Amino acid sequence: VNGLMLAALWPFKGASLAINFLVTPQTRRALLSWIVASLAVVASAVSGNAALADRKALAGNSILGIPAMIQAPQKIEKGSVEQQLVEARAEAKRWKDTLDDEKRLQIYLNQKARDDFNQATVVNLDLSHAPAKGSPKGPLVVVSYSDFMCPFCRDLATALRSYLPASGDQVRIVYKHFPLDMECNAQVGRTVHHGACELAKGGICAAESGRFWEYHDKVFAQTWESATATREDVLRVGDSAGLDRTRLNGCLDSAATKGRLAADIEEGWKIGVGSTPTIVINGRRLPSVNVFFLAIEEERKRLKLSPPAAAPALQTK
Repeated sequence: VNGLMLAALWPFKGASLAINFLVTPQTRRALLSWIVASLAVVASAVSGNAALADRKALAGNSILGIPAMIQAPQKIEKGSVEQQLVEARAEAKRWKDTLDDEKRLQIYLNQKARDDFNQATVVNLDLSHAPAKGSPKGPLVVVSYSDFMCPFCRDLATALRSYLPASGDQVRIVYKHFPLDMECNAQVGRTVHHGACELAKGGICAAESGRFWEYHDKVFAQTWESATATREDVLRVGDSAGLDRTRLNGCLDSAATKGRLAADIEEGWKIGVGSTPTIVINGRRLPSVNVFFLAIEEERKRLKLSPPAAAPALQTK
């Protein structure tokens, strides 16, 4: 930049003035300051580039941005610095080989999912008022915390509906409400789905009338992504599910309905639910819907259950 500026200004100053600037005592201090500033900029650029190069090298020897040495702290405590460095590099290479091999990576991820599920804390859930379907005494209790306006919850509901008939008499599916709406769920921080509380209260009222799953299917049959659910929407869905409109309207405002919804939400926060859908199998919370079958498999092993004759595939969009 300095060179371009000098070349641009030179013709307008003339050669004699430029020479005077270089040798005149009055301007020598300004020239020196300019040189020092230019060298400082160059030094900063060089040091910054070196730092970026070091970070790039470190990233090459890390797992998802976390140094491999942190993954194995027991190795840092032993041996010389050189030995620690060799071991860290070997560990990094092992992980890099795993990440570069799709099959080995999948094996690793599956095993990690199994370990995470088996080591998860078992929580006690109140299922006394929660709607359920499947085998009433099924040893595999699948609890889903859902929001009726959540598109991923809709996909999960569809997948579970397809999965249940082929799961034998081993599975019971339970629904819990966790609307992402600050009207009833203030801890969520911001409202994601406006009107989800109204739909959830409608589900509680439908359960009292013995028609929860009809209401459940009617709600999830609609697309709510860019909409706001209103009281009239709840009544309209209730009509289509066979609910009495007058009774439903009164139930939506009852203290009992609001209390049951608050209990579901409070329980969800207590066990670590922060998004929907969240699945809990026999008291163990899954980190992701994608590990559903791995978790079911592990729970079957723990309970010494035989798998059903035809193992269905849980398909989500």
